Amino acid sequence: MALTEEQMAERLEEVKKIQVILDPDPTTKGLASLNLKLTEMQLAKDRVTSLLLEAMKNVAELEILKEVCQNEYDRQLELLMVTDASCLAAKSADARNVAARLKMPETVLKLHHKDISLIKGQWFMKCIQLVHSNLESANSNLSRQITVVQLDQNLQGGNGGNFVNRGTLKTF
Repeated sequence: MALTEEQMAERLEEVKKIQVILDPDPTTKGLASLNLKLTEMQLAKDRVTSLLLEAMKNVAELEILKEVCQNEYDRQLELLMVTDASCLAAKSADARNVAARLKMPETVLKLHHKDISLIKGQWFMKCIQLVHSNLESANSNLSRQITVVQLDQNLQGGNGGNFVNRGTLKTF
């Protein structure tokens, strides 16, 4: 069953509340703070990933519903164009098409609503994809911050005396 507009709005409101603020200077708070942010980030990514999967499923369902409606529309249009007297009397293919469409306003309107629903579903999915992409980017930045803090601690010998010299440090 496709998501309703209200359900999509609820999920977007939930996503709007997701915030993971990275420290401007990661060395001041250390690895403990970064590890907490990493956990927070992973929870947010997991939730957004599940919403993204739901949005993808929603778009697929909306596409199927639109295709079913499109097929119904096409069958009805063809039938009217070859069997209805007023359609057959029209002088051009365009005029026959218009005459047939005028005889099936409910189907035309239904197809129009399916198109609108699909566009809204695609928009919802793109919003979730954008948030997911932003979380991936923030996660990458957080990983770099962790590396910076670890390097800083290694250079200061702050890893509990287990400093391993992996190269020669020369001072001028």
